[in-house]
Amino acid sequence: MNDRFERYRQIGHGIAYYRKKRGLSRQELATQIGLTEKRLQEIETYGEDLTSIPKLPWATQSMDILFTIADILKVEAIVFFLPPSDETFAKYRIDQ
Repeated sequence: MNDRFERYRQIGHGIAYYRKKRGLSRQELATQIGLTEKRLQEIETYGEDLTSIPKLPWATQSMDILFTIADILKVEAIVFFLPPSDETFAKYRIDQ
């Protein structure tokens, strides 16, 4: 497994983790970002099926999407590059 693949997988897992911490459904977050729910699901679950590693159709999009997600979830974007945890959530949330 290459480093880039793992980084994309970690970002996706982080987005799903913090979306759930904020009590948002995938559909709610997708609507606020301007993506389809299917597209957000692809981002959040990237690489879960290790038998067939998908291409990165979303990775070529602007990083603005990542910052938009962070703004909606009220966390600093760096959280998506760190292992998801309650401690990271508490440290990098921007609504306190």
